[in-house]
Amino acid sequence: MNAVVAGLLIIFTNIISSGYGDIVDVDYSEEFLDASSVTLQTNPNQGFVYDFLPPIPTANQQFFIFRFRVKSGGETHVALADHQLGQGSWYDIVFGINKNRYTAVRRCERQNCHELAAVMMPDAVSLDRIHDLWIGYNLNQGLISVGQGSHSDADLEARTTGMFPVSNLGFSTAQGTIGYWWFPAEHLVVQGCGSLLYQVDNQYKFRYTLPVIPRSSATNLDFKFSANANSNVRILLASEVGLSDQEPAYEIIIGSEGNRKSEIRRCVNAVECCPVVASANTPDILDNSLGNQEFHIMYNGGLLKVFLEDDDTPILTSFDPNPVSVRAIGYSQGPHQGGYFDFPAQGFALGLLVFDTEGDGVYNSDLPIVPQDRAFNLHISFLVRAARSVLVLFSPEIDFLNYDGWEYEILLGGWNNQKSAIRKCKNCGSVRSMSHVTLDPNEFRMITVTINNGDLRVYAGDREELIVSLQERPQNAFGIKRVAVTTLQREKGRFVFEPCNLYK
Repeated sequence: MNAVVAGLLIIFTNIISSGYGDIVDVDYSEEFLDASSVTLQTNPNQGFVYDFLPPIPTANQQFFIFRFRVKSGGETHVALADHQLGQGSWYDIVFGINKNRYTAVRRCERQNCHELAAVMMPDAVSLDRIHDLWIGYNLNQGLISVGQGSHSDADLEARTTGMFPVSNLGFSTAQGTIGYWWFPAEHLVVQGCGSLLYQVDNQYKFRYTLPVIPRSSATNLDFKFSANANSNVRILLASEVGLSDQEPAYEIIIGSEGNRKSEIRRCVNAVECCPVVASANTPDILDNSLGNQEFHIMYNGGLLKVFLEDDDTPILTSFDPNPVSVRAIGYSQGPHQGGYFDFPAQGFALGLLVFDTEGDGVYNSDLPIVPQDRAFNLHISFLVRAARSVLVLFSPEIDFLNYDGWEYEILLGGWNNQKSAIRKCKNCGSVRSMSHVTLDPNEFRMITVTINNGDLRVYAGDREELIVSLQERPQNAFGIKRVAVTTLQREKGRFVFEPCNLYK
């Protein structure tokens, strides 16, 4: 055995454990966004900035969702056009109209615009914090949608005729305000965000793996989820990750008492035995023979509603005069049950999945399960900040702790931050490829991994520089179900993932 292989084996010794580390509660900051986004500054009265972002791909021009973040002190405009401004019709989506109280959709012909729809959206933008916004465009339905925060449903919809394929986006700010914009570095426009699929065990313990809710949306949530269960589906709307004593929360229980009732509880000191504030008889509301059953939760200023699927009438309603500021969402299927939760990522697409590792080699496996259609063709990007010795595992088993077959394991910044490597592991014995990447304990690095039928490649940035690769025969490839991360040699690490289309 040569010295390089021996050194690698020493580094990888005893990496056998996996733990639930909980997501990290961090506010949005420019530290994260500048590392993972394309940034723009607009100045008042300069007109629309075009050509800053690449044209929308032809396949998306008739139907897309455009996500962005912005800080602005007043009228903030996004133009949707099939050309440069001034050459025909275009749409102007305006946030912060009328002293930052309204948002509107306008149709414009050259410089003449008329309003198609408007809605009250107080404080949609501001200069003191970053706001999350999205725009949906559906030519076939004649529909333009506008949303904000963690809402999966639109706050504003405008229906119109004569829509056209949109290829160009423009940005401007008016009324004397500067605008600071952040756009996703990858997949600028999407036709959906996929979903976040998690497995739960039979322990009654809430898991915190969904993105932390931004403070600006903490009393105004709207999201859907589905579960496959026969009883005791539990959602915790908590004021902090890993709820501690004296911190408030709402516990929603669907199918309690043997699948006969559903309840909302208001918790303060502990999750167990919280007082019931709303209940309803819901016999046989859950039935796992039907597959995944969808639920919808709406929370606005203390008014909490729970809906079954797309029903207009809630199964549970409560009002709290002292509303909880919800920062974290936990989920469980109660004692002695296990199964799956599926959260459409659109409702959480503007949060961030942030995990910390302690350098003890314990894998954090709190990332969602890889969808079946991505198992052999996987693309994932993430930010990592660490001094050295970062490990990323790609396993064909969800429960990889009890698995001793082939897996892919990537080491970044090994050998004292001098080399990187890929191993195809069966008890992890052989090095297949080596190269170099430099990590930094004070600065995030973007890493992209692609796996295509046994062709594994690791890049710096958005496929800007190939770090290390492994090619093998397609017949030897295996599908990926689980991705996990850790750090070694007492080196702390922070990993940041975007939930929208996490596994592309």
